[in-house]
Amino acid sequence: MQIMKTYESSTATLKAILNHPSLQRNKIEETMDALAASTADAREIDDAIRMGGDMATAEAGIDDAELEAELNALVEETEKERAEAAEQAVLEKLRDLEVRTPQDASVQPAVPVRVAEAA
Repeated sequence: MQIMKTYESSTATLKAILNHPSLQRNKIEETMDALAASTADAREIDDAIRMGGDMATAEAGIDDAELEAELNALVEETEKERAEAAEQAVLEKLRDLEVRTPQDASVQPAVPVRVAEAA
């Protein structure tokens, strides 16, 4: 019986929600029309901004292909500089090792050390 009361209560609540004035068909249609008008206005504004940007770009003589080529050149230059910096760091570390280790010093082989066996 408790389940039936829950269903009845849920049904009454749903009916109350759906009977709210803001959910009436004409109100929903008004809201959707207003939304469509706002979306159309936003689209017109966006188109005008893009058109203005395209015109400004054309008047300034800016070429997308030229900009892309310049960007690629900058990327390549940056990668080359990073590679050179990394190579320079490696060379400096090698020079530091050469300074610490004399060239004429003989390298002594490691002598194995026996550990006394536990009795």
